[in-house]
Amino acid sequence: MEDYAAAHIENGGRLIHVTRHMVGLFQGWPGARRYRQILSTRATRKDAGPEVIHTAFDAVFQAFTARQAAE
Repeated sequence: MEDYAAAHIENGGRLIHVTRHMVGLFQGWPGARRYRQILSTRATRKDAGPEVIHTAFDAVFQAFTARQAAE
């Protein structure tokens, strides 16, 4: 998705045009709330790039890993 978003931005689009379709991807997963927060706040900025997607995915990964370690 980061590559797709980068290409979209290169062609004059904004990151929010890509991420608005991704908001519900991790519903019910650990870290999903933080994921949505990151996409909802950072992707709307005019200078937002694909690194926002990476940061959001990383939030889910970290929360999931932490939950697995706790079990």
